[in-house]
Amino acid sequence: MRLFEVDEDDYNLVTQHDFGDKDFVYYTSPVCHYDIRESYARIASFDQLEYYAEVFLFLNPDIEEDILSGLFQWLGHRENGKSVRTYGKKRISQMTSRVYNERSTPWCRRMRRVVFNPKSIMSTEEKMSIASSIVGKSITYTEFDLIQTLDAMFRSRIIATLSSISENMSCSQRTVSRLLNDRIKEVMNTNNKNIRRQNKIEDCIEWIDILSSEGDTVKMRTLKELSNVRDYSIIKEAILLYEKHY
Repeated sequence: MRLFEVDEDDYNLVTQHDFGDKDFVYYTSPVCHYDIRESYARIASFDQLEYYAEVFLFLNPDIEEDILSGLFQWLGHRENGKSVRTYGKKRISQMTSRVYNERSTPWCRRMRRVVFNPKSIMSTEEKMSIASSIVGKSITYTEFDLIQTLDAMFRSRIIATLSSISENMSCSQRTVSRLLNDRIKEVMNTNNKNIRRQNKIEDCIEWIDILSSEGDTVKMRTLKELSNVRDYSIIKEAILLYEKHY
């Protein structure tokens, strides 16, 4: 079952490109390409739900806020089979309102130079051969590319390692190592530390949401046991954020 079961004549689920009568389009500089048509896996976290809201709005900038909110209220309910658990209506409403007003550009895992026309019938092998022959070895990675990748990974809360950076830059780990310097390593360490802290805060917020929806009193000790977070400053920040935003 597809995650987004909407009429594609009314809403875009993929980035639009001007193919004309061509089998593919080529960009001299990599571009973002989003495609949520074939998303089947259920939503596993509130962060993921928010990311999909950002992508959906980015692909459909003229959608009305109440329609966006209604769609994600539906997606965020476990009974519809789209999410692993139900998220509070107030929390989702706050999230979609924030996404709608901020309109930030969603993180794009891989930029593309070659995008194939979905109407052209081509095998995966043919596409790989064409892309390889066009792009070839012409891509030169710079320190700026690395910094942009680290920034995108930080915004998406992805821990930066040689392996994860090379995957998100679509290059080898050797290329990443060549571009690293002491200043960038310091940025990586700071980002990773902040991501780990933020992940713990989000874990606490998930438990606060569960306890609140079940009518239980939220206590610091209970959160510490459930979330396995030992730092009371993190738990306190999670409670304050929940009370402020959700």
